[in-house]
Amino acid sequence: MSAEMKALDSVKNKKEHKVLERVTISENLKVKLSLLCSQANEALQGFVNVTKSDIINLILSTHSGILSKSEIETLKAEHFDELRFANWLAAKIRDARESGENVSLKDLFEKSKPLMDNRKSKSEKRKLKPKKKVLNDKTEELISDAPLLSESKEE
Repeated sequence: MSAEMKALDSVKNKKEHKVLERVTISENLKVKLSLLCSQANEALQGFVNVTKSDIINLILSTHSGILSKSEIETLKAEHFDELRFANWLAAKIRDARESGENVSLKDLFEKSKPLMDNRKSKSEKRKLKPKKKVLNDKTEELISDAPLLSESKEE
């Protein structure tokens, strides 16, 4: 290999960048991360600059690399989605039918019951706003103002 080729290879190697990984951090944790970063920078008195990425890397490097049962339970409680679960059930039934197995919805519910225990669905955790409909540049709240069918029959 010529000297020019070696020089080009070394320039290419220097220009290679790390693959950038992006994660989304919830609003309340952004504040916590910023505070941890500020605390580290104040403690190190400016002779070391610590970034948010450095804090995340420190936390991940000190973690065992295996999620505990309580961590998995926390993730399940925070992220369980009934619609996704229903789609998962449908896919399992479809796969079973395609492979010739006889699987009932009841069987799948029984098998997945341990996964569903002690959880709150996303819809239970957040309060849904009433649906609104725009009519002639005026907003009319349909759900909160509409009488229930049972109320209208009683009157």
